[in-house]
Amino acid sequence: MALALLLVLAQGCNNAPEKATAEEKPAVAGDSLQSKKCYAHLSATDTITLVLNGPDSLVKGVLVYAFSGKDRNVGTIAGKFNHDTLFADYTFYSEGVESVREVAFLRTDSSMTEGFGPVTEKDKKMVFTNHQELTFGNQFFLSPQNCR
Repeated sequence: MALALLLVLAQGCNNAPEKATAEEKPAVAGDSLQSKKCYAHLSATDTITLVLNGPDSLVKGVLVYAFSGKDRNVGTIAGKFNHDTLFADYTFYSEGVESVREVAFLRTDSSMTEGFGPVTEKDKKMVFTNHQELTFGNQFFLSPQNCR
């Protein structure tokens, strides 16, 4: 009986509305206040999934690469949009080693396209040498998906 009461109370606490903390920054003008947004690139052999949360000024999420013949990379991203382009740090584990690299995704009306360009190592992470040199081809076009 006590266990059942405890479970009911715990469930009630989980359903309480969240309150903003003093550390949370309000969205600035121009931010699109987005809830969870999901995208995917699906081919016969390769898959990329991207889940984004937060306003454009503080995007967090999950990025998964599953390419045929390669190790699956699952990690988190944290970054922000600069106009229509998301620049984020992708932290992932591959073969038991944590790595961090910068990623870029160009946002159009309904999709995200991954960008590529020259990189260099800086402060133990791989970063783009020049954001203006990035190319956004259709090779890794991520279309919107229903979030689960």
